[in-house]
Amino acid sequence: MKWTGVAVVPLAAISTGAAADSGLELRSRIVELEDVEAIRDLHMRLVRQFNAGTLDSRAREMFAAAPQLELADTVRRLDPATDGDAIEVVRAADGLSATARSRHLIRSETSLNPDCAIAEMAIAQGDGMIRSCETGWLVNTLLKQDDDKWKVKEARLMIKSPG
Repeated sequence: MKWTGVAVVPLAAISTGAAADSGLELRSRIVELEDVEAIRDLHMRLVRQFNAGTLDSRAREMFAAAPQLELADTVRRLDPATDGDAIEVVRAADGLSATARSRHLIRSETSLNPDCAIAEMAIAQGDGMIRSCETGWLVNTLLKQDDDKWKVKEARLMIKSPG
């Protein structure tokens, strides 16, 4: 039996096609990992700026046009409720939107109304606040912009698990 080079050509063509497919898959996976890292960074930056009280016009570049922020006025701080940096990211299959969420201890302060003698005394002593802490979720919806940067479209705090 004699082997000829004819059988080698189709195999080489198949392996070249497989290599090209593998290269596309690798590039797609790299883009996905870069996106997830950018989303996590944006999510953490949002928490840091919220805690520092600088989630105002100085943070404008973090947000998409007409963002929806559902962060209660009474919330003062978001502390991690888990060890480490547990941010769950779900990226849409088209790569243009994503959801990021993380568990936090939501620390709130509400001013007492001076409607009774005890409240008036607490206010006079400089402690006219009711402080609370509960576990909840910060959930962000993000959009990928034309310049490949991610922006926050919606940020909301949820006391119950978002699912």
